[in-house]
Amino acid sequence: MIETLDPLLEIKYLREENQKKDLRISKLERQLEQLLRIVYGNKSERYVPTIPNQISLPLDMAAVKEPEVNREKITYERNKVSGKSNHKGRLPLPDHLLRVDVDIEPKEDVTGLAKIGEEITEQLECEPGKLYVKRYRRAEW
Repeated sequence: MIETLDPLLEIKYLREENQKKDLRISKLERQLEQLLRIVYGNKSERYVPTIPNQISLPLDMAAVKEPEVNREKITYERNKVSGKSNHKGRLPLPDHLLRVDVDIEPKEDVTGLAKIGEEITEQLECEPGKLYVKRYRRAEW
């Protein structure tokens, strides 16, 4: 700090120093923001430095010769069961659980139609202290 007797000059000096420090702080904040973007930003915003001794590829790709490759054709046979998959699906729900049936009937009039089967869907339900299976039965007409 300048040792002066005039307080106006001292205030002017302090204001200039304050402006310089504010400018430096804003510059450092911008640098910090850029560094944080590099580290935590989107992949497209990240900076990837170049390796100093890395050889660059030539721009004329026609000049680059593709290496000669020996190719051989391989065939095989596979036994495939038509229409069936090896996947077994989920395990069935245990037989000892209580079954609660819910019958779902169509809303339309089905007089004169013959019932050809029924589709059953089982869903595991729970109440505090017990498990049971809710079975939804839908008639197929």
